[in-house]
Amino acid sequence: FTRPVFVHRGDVLQADYGRLGVVTCRFE
Repeated sequence: FTRPVFVHRGDVLQADYGRLGVVTCRFE
């Protein structure tokens, strides 16, 4: 990320890097 991201319980962040794969973060 290039800046702070505000998240809440239940949010899902997904970063798609194409051929390198996908990173998914779920906040519980």
